[in-house]
Amino acid sequence: MMGPAAVIDCRHLETDEPGRSPIITPADIVADEERNGAVREGDVVLFWTARDEQHFVDRHVADSYVEEPFRLGTKPGWPAPDVEAAEYLRGKGVRFLATDGTSMGPVHNGAPVHWWGLANDMLFLEAGTNFGALPARGAFFVFLPIKVARSTGGAGRAIAFVPRDEIT
Repeated sequence: MMGPAAVIDCRHLETDEPGRSPIITPADIVADEERNGAVREGDVVLFWTARDEQHFVDRHVADSYVEEPFRLGTKPGWPAPDVEAAEYLRGKGVRFLATDGTSMGPVHNGAPVHWWGLANDMLFLEAGTNFGALPARGAFFVFLPIKVARSTGGAGRAIAFVPRDEIT
């Protein structure tokens, strides 16, 4: 649950449609690779959507993080990869994806990317924070999960080591 971080900037992906998520496609990943360098085997891909920055500020704004897009369907959801994006990354040797959105799957149909990822030996971290503080490439990402018996997920602490020349 660690490796070189490849931060994919997805902040530009938006929708106004309540109860739906904008989709992160292979084309979005390729465009990021053209700007920042290729995603490599063993990288940890961090989808930077800025949902944590926009929706996790206070209680009223926090409702728009999960409650309104998911349960109520009254607000747009978070950017999320489709199965094709997960396939593209798995084909490059990536096994660990992280998002600062609520879930790896889109609000309107989250199951397919989860099922595909589980069937193809991928790990997901959801509801991460501060991905925007990292350089697009060059940091080393570590996730330290709490062991919970018989669980399929759980809380943990994510940290990243950033090269000195990248610290501002």
